[in-house]
Amino acid sequence: MPVKVLVVDDDRTNSEIIAQLLKVHGYEVSRCHDGRQALEKLASSQTPFDLMLLDLRMPAMDGFEVLRNVREQDALRHLPVIIMTASSESSDAVAALKLKANDYVTKPVDFTVLLARIEKELALKRVMQALVESEERYALAVRGANDGIWDWSLEANTIHFSTRWKFMLGYEDGEIGDSPDEWFGRVHPEDAERLKASLDAHLDGGTPHFECEHRILDKHGNYRWVLSRGVAVRTGAERPNRMAGSQTDVTERTVYDPLTGLPNRLLFCEQLLRSLARARRRSGYHFAVLGVNLDNFKMINDSLGHGVADQLLVSIAHRLQEVLRMGDTVARLESDEFVVLLDDLRRFADVEPVVVHILESLRTPVVLSGKELFPSASIGVVHFNNSYERPEEILRDAQIALHHAKANGGARIVNFDSAMQTRASRRFTLETILRHALENDAYRAYYQPLVSAESGRIVGFEALIRLHHPEMGLVPPAEFIPLAEETGLVVQLGGWILEAACRQTRAWQLEFDDHELSISVNLSARQISVHDIVDRILNILNSSGLPAHCLHLEVTESAMIENADRARLVLQQLRDLRIGISIDDFGTGYSSLSYLQRFPIDRLKVDKSFVQRINQEDESAKIVQTIVLLARNLGMEVVAEGVETADQLAAIRALTCDLIQGYFFSRPVDAAEAGELLRRERESRVASGFPQRKE
Repeated sequence: MPVKVLVVDDDRTNSEIIAQLLKVHGYEVSRCHDGRQALEKLASSQTPFDLMLLDLRMPAMDGFEVLRNVREQDALRHLPVIIMTASSESSDAVAALKLKANDYVTKPVDFTVLLARIEKELALKRVMQALVESEERYALAVRGANDGIWDWSLEANTIHFSTRWKFMLGYEDGEIGDSPDEWFGRVHPEDAERLKASLDAHLDGGTPHFECEHRILDKHGNYRWVLSRGVAVRTGAERPNRMAGSQTDVTERTVYDPLTGLPNRLLFCEQLLRSLARARRRSGYHFAVLGVNLDNFKMINDSLGHGVADQLLVSIAHRLQEVLRMGDTVARLESDEFVVLLDDLRRFADVEPVVVHILESLRTPVVLSGKELFPSASIGVVHFNNSYERPEEILRDAQIALHHAKANGGARIVNFDSAMQTRASRRFTLETILRHALENDAYRAYYQPLVSAESGRIVGFEALIRLHHPEMGLVPPAEFIPLAEETGLVVQLGGWILEAACRQTRAWQLEFDDHELSISVNLSARQISVHDIVDRILNILNSSGLPAHCLHLEVTESAMIENADRARLVLQQLRDLRIGISIDDFGTGYSSLSYLQRFPIDRLKVDKSFVQRINQEDESAKIVQTIVLLARNLGMEVVAEGVETADQLAAIRALTCDLIQGYFFSRPVDAAEAGELLRRERESRVASGFPQRKE
């Protein structure tokens, strides 16, 4: 496998020259041009880098900050780093070496010197790795002093088990012989194949040592979890003739969560299995499982740090234990996900008061590190029925019910029903379709006209993405777009519709000789967070030939405030390129005047909920009028979306909105139909100056 080198230098010419020279010598090279990008690449690379060449003087984040970050991370602490600095800045080299840089070269770089220093650092790294491996082997040999020791003669196929090894399983010295079956014959059937594979891998030389966690039967008929470790003794390149190691009882560590002390998934499933067995034996026996999840845990974790978040989890665990009945079980599955077994219930109705009590107890404020926190939780409830055969099936349905509770606003209780399983199955299918949408050509671009309120002319379109599947047909956007947001696939989806829309709009400009025809495309919060989103958009514009001022990107208010600083930076960079920025669904979110002033907005889209009530409610008309006046004072355009009737059109025109969009003119249509709308408009215009409504 080639040695991987990361070159970090904002001087693109310098980094390109170094990269090419290193590639000639057989190195695999990646390049970054700023410090933040370098840290992202180090964190996201599937295979680790072997060495980094780092320029010290860079804008945004310099090499010192990158080096400081690298040395603070356990996974990168030993990464060899050679810094590059100007020959006149020797103090920089000294400062970097104090930050634990491995070596340095001066600019302009003498490649012969650079190559020699790279090879020296890589050689040192190999020596250190060999030393660590030998120390690990020694540690394995002595670690078992307080554990059970075994010594296996591979030639005689006998194993000596220490007194401690036997005692762990409840046996006296003379009760266990020296046959390998004394060990392997007691291993849980589900773990036997994995144990054998781990042993074979080490004996064949594939791993530096043997290590495997597995269950083993004790004298009393119970399975205990043990960690078995060992090292083979080899003579030359021949197959080993002996192997020695230790056995550690890790039952408590394996089945209990180390943070909260609660049972983990493994132990909970074992207890749930016993409840299933009792339910089959005893008539009238009933139990329920609750999935419990904190609603605002991520925000607490991100804003207050892992320490406070961990304290909160411990506090929640204690509260759950306090409110449960004797015999009930609470476990922690992962992160902020807990699960509760309400056992031996007399009737279904007994569940509700317990669940309500749990929900109320979790709402009580808690003070951690001097800060008062107000936790809330969502709960999904599953009642036992005879269709359940395995614990995993019950946990699955508890998670489905919990997902519905959170999707409906959180801080609530939802009971599982079979329809949820159907929807969950469809959701899984839909996620699979989304993940393969590009390769299967499943995306479709639809277009809805934007019409000038003054002239009635189509001045642009909004591009809307649709998902098509041979069996499911056209999937409604309300179903797949939230899923794309949740999974992060919205970045892929957004890139596809942006490129398709820009290419199509440019084609229409040329076909109809209308070089001001514009296109509006949604930009999600996830896309805004992508580090090179501005470059991606610029590349699409360049490849399509569409002028930047003909593109409008629509952003919701929630997307702007999710990461306000990042959003303001990205939107300003886009606006500097002359790309238009619109606020979508204005009036339904925060509608803060401060956001209109802080962000480079040039268009407001009035939400259709106001437009469609404009002739029934004076309040809606006043809201639209206020938005129009506000936009005028800030130099912005106003788009009224959702216009469906002639009366709504007349009211919107009276309020002097600039652009109109809605079913009165056309539903979203494919590119062929949208092109036909443009063609008909140029051939025939009605007396009012507005195109006829498309049915």
